Amino acid sequence: MGLRIHEVRTVLDICKGRDISGGMTVTFGTQTIQASYSELAVAFFEKGLLPAPVSEEEMELLSQGRPLSAPLEGNIFLKMMGAGEIVNLDVLPHSPFAYIHDLGKPIPEELKGKARFVFDGTTGYHVMDRCTALCNAANLLQVGGILIHTFTMNPLSPTFNSFNPQLLLRFYETNGFGNFQLHAADRGHTNSVYKACGDLHHSTYLPDLTRYVYIFSATKEEDVPVTTDSLEWQYELHRCAGSEESVDPARLAGKTVAIWGTGGNYADNYAGLPASKDAGFDFWGFVDGDSGKWGSEVDGHVVRDPASLRHADVDVVVIASWAREEIFDALSSILQSKPEVLANTYGLYRGFFERKKLIKTLQMSRLSNSVIEPHTLKGLAG
Repeated sequence: MGLRIHEVRTVLDICKGRDISGGMTVTFGTQTIQASYSELAVAFFEKGLLPAPVSEEEMELLSQGRPLSAPLEGNIFLKMMGAGEIVNLDVLPHSPFAYIHDLGKPIPEELKGKARFVFDGTTGYHVMDRCTALCNAANLLQVGGILIHTFTMNPLSPTFNSFNPQLLLRFYETNGFGNFQLHAADRGHTNSVYKACGDLHHSTYLPDLTRYVYIFSATKEEDVPVTTDSLEWQYELHRCAGSEESVDPARLAGKTVAIWGTGGNYADNYAGLPASKDAGFDFWGFVDGDSGKWGSEVDGHVVRDPASLRHADVDVVVIASWAREEIFDALSSILQSKPEVLANTYGLYRGFFERKKLIKTLQMSRLSNSVIEPHTLKGLAG
């Protein structure tokens, strides 16, 4: 799939002031540009940039004998940006710069750390093993190098399977990258590009129910061993969505523990916890939001008002309720002076909270049809 002219302008904005000539420029697959050479040149001029010169011999090789009208070979655009050596990673020899390689398999050692610019133009999300494809992108780059992923998002097709911007952010920030940017180009209106200006860890809200191309960019700031833990964590969250689990008593060792909740959730998941003598924790007692239970006993322990936690010598609160989010919110208002107790409690249920956030992100990325938080998107002139 190719880039349209407003997507080209966005790539130029991202790379403005960046020298990509100091190493390889590596692409995932090969791309076409839905513009003529003259339209590309004008896009450079509009951004205050001068395209790098391309000799007649180079142009003949790059164009593969095709005219310089739309669509153009993507490598022409890369040469105009100043690319030196170009490598197109592909399973078929679609260009003179093709390096035959399956992106679902680790890149050869000879390519690691050689790229100044990695460009994935709507190819990476088609790779069956996305973990390996993203690891390849990270391993290709030199420190200081920049990468760009473009990928489509179609809210009219809820089953459409693409990258998730938050997944990309989590992966790359774990692996030594920074300077993240996210743009959304409206495929239906070639003068409409939006830049996400809020926290990229959260959902992006788009103004129309139409097809977009996301343009995600990042800079490699340090060379660290690449890990896929963040990706596997996200997939595991999705797989386990909606599941309910009790807390392993071993995670409470050395702490003083309170339990919030004495109803059905407690009976199903935590009834034996206060009597776990071998787990190595001290049990402080119960609290419950139902004032009718205050002063009663459950399993030999008095049920108290949750407000009593403010002055209690407690290290962590086990939430024995289906209303886990609401109770954590209530705890946050009660334990403002004890952030370490909140942190310990969050740690017990991190998986639950992350699953909820992931599910919301997936839903909003696919189906949002209005700008719910207008300040998170900034309209840019194409």
